[in-house]
Amino acid sequence: MKPRLKIGLLTSNEGHFSISEAIREVLETKYDVAVYKQNIAFNATYKVFYRLFPSLFSIPFQMKHTLICLLIRKGFFLRYRKKIVSFLETEQPDLCLTSYALYLNALEWYREVSGIPFINIVSDPLTIHPIGFAASPTLNVTFDDNSFAASEECGFPVTAQPWGWFVRHAYEKPYNLKAVRKALGLKPEVLTLLLAGGSEGSLKISELLPYLLKTDVPLQIIVACGSNRLMLQQIKLMYSWNLPPQIKLIPLGFTNHLERYMQAADLIVGKAGPNVLFEAVATNTPFFAITHISGQEDGNLEIIKKYQLGYVEEDISQAAKMLEDIIHHPQQLEAFQTQLQNLAAYNHSAKTTLLKTVKKILSE
Repeated sequence: MKPRLKIGLLTSNEGHFSISEAIREVLETKYDVAVYKQNIAFNATYKVFYRLFPSLFSIPFQMKHTLICLLIRKGFFLRYRKKIVSFLETEQPDLCLTSYALYLNALEWYREVSGIPFINIVSDPLTIHPIGFAASPTLNVTFDDNSFAASEECGFPVTAQPWGWFVRHAYEKPYNLKAVRKALGLKPEVLTLLLAGGSEGSLKISELLPYLLKTDVPLQIIVACGSNRLMLQQIKLMYSWNLPPQIKLIPLGFTNHLERYMQAADLIVGKAGPNVLFEAVATNTPFFAITHISGQEDGNLEIIKKYQLGYVEEDISQAAKMLEDIIHHPQQLEAFQTQLQNLAAYNHSAKTTLLKTVKKILSE
């Protein structure tokens, strides 16, 4: 039997890993896959921005001067080169893919000395920092045609194609709403909200809870705190007793099966990270953005509006008023279904395009 070709998949934690897991699922149907994973740079600092001060992230994001970008690239080349070279020389892949921009310079250098090509999966769908692109001839994979505008700030030639967004198979599976809710101990007929704080648990979702608990309508609320254990414990202490009888509250820590709670929800409310947004799309669930990481995720709000995926309102009191209207008139959520299904189909097609492109590159 002819041995299978090997793909090197280089990623980090946070949202980059979710993208890479979706890609790995596809590639493993045809190829052997070796995964390289490191924590994102300055992980602790990033968590502070993520949870407490998302609006301040626009400051480092605006550092786009060509010289600054060159220094950033050089710094991370020195940081990652030895580890990446060690991984590649050990695994000997025929092709590499990466979802983490800070590996790009090391991979570009290794391509020059070894001839091994790589594909760059751009990990932001619309608002993309110049360091997120690799120089031609490397192929940059973006979400849609509008993603190309950011490449004009790079100062070097960029080759890019719009494929859609990679979403793990579990989110794309057909499901029965009543069966999913029953399995989670939820009532099939009661309106259900999922408050999603992202993988690190944005505190903004906890600010919304006092407003929601005032409603007089039966309501099931799942609060996904991600890895934010402090927020999870605070919600359990503050709200797990003396709840209004019409409210069912489920505080949820980090889970590898968030898709079940997305499937159970009528509406997902939370931080507009790209993965949770497109995972919501895959489950055909409308999304209500109440916060985002400024700079990096600005474009995600535009995507919600452009593709008509749900609502955007980051003022908590105004968001609460809109949610109260939705709770009393949930039929309005049905208006998003066609757009959600169309975008889900577009994103799913990225997997077919990936396999075709990899096959072409490896046969050249």
